[in-house]
Amino acid sequence: MNNGFNIGQGSPFKRKPLMMGFETDKRICKKYGNIPTTAEVGGKTYNFRAKAEIKLARYLQLLKMCNQIKDWEYESQNFVFKEAEGSWLIDFTVRNNDDSFEFYEYKGRVEPDTKWKLYMLNKINPNAKVTMVFGNTKQLKRLGVRATACCKRVCLLSELTKGII
Repeated sequence: MNNGFNIGQGSPFKRKPLMMGFETDKRICKKYGNIPTTAEVGGKTYNFRAKAEIKLARYLQLLKMCNQIKDWEYESQNFVFKEAEGSWLIDFTVRNNDDSFEFYEYKGRVEPDTKWKLYMLNKINPNAKVTMVFGNTKQLKRLGVRATACCKRVCLLSELTKGII
């Protein structure tokens, strides 16, 4: 009888459930440990790559409802860096009331490519307003001074959503 466990004859190992590293309802991104989640924000359904992005989307929706911004979109802007053969799909594109654009990017973890993308975006569009939002202080500090200089704002998710979401 199998009972959902994989045990060989005479195996010295304990029972292990038959899993392939993820559950059917909660697929985990192996690279970063994010759990992609579907959520409804502002009457629209989105497939977010991380649960923290839902909080950021709710924050932006609140700004929209309070007429602080005109609108926001999820993963609608993709910057292509032709000379470096790379691209960056920005998490949130925000249209301000004066019709200017601002970009919000959530990072739970700073990787070397995060800094590279900021440098490249600053090179092709020095007027781009990027707000980097981090999950914790350690990752915020890992961004470094030079990459931080490419941003309009660098903050923690908890600072943005404290007391409102």
